[in-house]
Amino acid sequence: MTEAKRALDAGDAVRAVEFLGLACDHGDAVGCNEAGALLENDPTQRLARLRRACELDEPFGCANLGLLAPDRREGLDAAEKGCNLDPKVCDSGARVAIDAKEWVRARAMAERGCTDTVDVACGSLGALLAGGRGGPKDTARAVPLLERGCKAGDETACKNVQFLQPVAGAESSADATVPTGELEVPNASLTIGSVSADGFTLRDLACNLEGGGLNAFMAGPLLATTVGVQKAALRKCAPKGGEARVLFTMRGGKTDARAKAATPAIEACVVKVMKTVAPVSDGTCAVTIDLRQ
Repeated sequence: MTEAKRALDAGDAVRAVEFLGLACDHGDAVGCNEAGALLENDPTQRLARLRRACELDEPFGCANLGLLAPDRREGLDAAEKGCNLDPKVCDSGARVAIDAKEWVRARAMAERGCTDTVDVACGSLGALLAGGRGGPKDTARAVPLLERGCKAGDETACKNVQFLQPVAGAESSADATVPTGELEVPNASLTIGSVSADGFTLRDLACNLEGGGLNAFMAGPLLATTVGVQKAALRKCAPKGGEARVLFTMRGGKTDARAKAATPAIEACVVKVMKTVAPVSDGTCAVTIDLRQ
């Protein structure tokens, strides 16, 4: 390990990998992990070194294996082991589980990585709570956790907390209940009571978006922004006011829509406007729009 450090200080990565590999062969877990980190151009050997690091209970080696293992199951098991060894790598594990849609395991790792003394996974935990993934939905608890995640350097948490703060207030009021009916999204992966952007508000948003992951939580403000561009046209659909429930599908760069409003004429107008909305992601959403905005 000493010779490896000297080689790295001298800028000789090839020699460093050689000595780190020797250290790994002699059972040095850190040497295995650091060798794996340097073997970017040799995926097979890289995985071998990271597997050995994780076998030797090196938490960061397990975390790296979790991110790089081509087999999802192996990666998730390694990430979970790393989290159990050291809470500081739990956010990495939680994100591996999120990508695998293993919500219960993701939430368990995020909880372990967000405690009174560790905050690396607070942003991920807040996002999971906000979406009701891996357990009950709890927007009120999610907001302070996202704030902690933001302070810890999680940029996604910083963005999420900006629109979840008003959602937390909306969900505490009686009128925040998502309505039922034919224009709904069964088993929605994203539900938000209210989301605003540039002075335009969408209510009772429910979406199933392709791709998933933590970025799906940004769909709310993006939709509010893109639909809000058409607010003048939507207002003309109902000069006397009112609202419309809209089910729309975004796919292949196009948006298709159905609407329910006070009259067929308003419905037809809203559908025509919604078809001009730029898609933010492939998927289907349902939303209530106040046409007086």
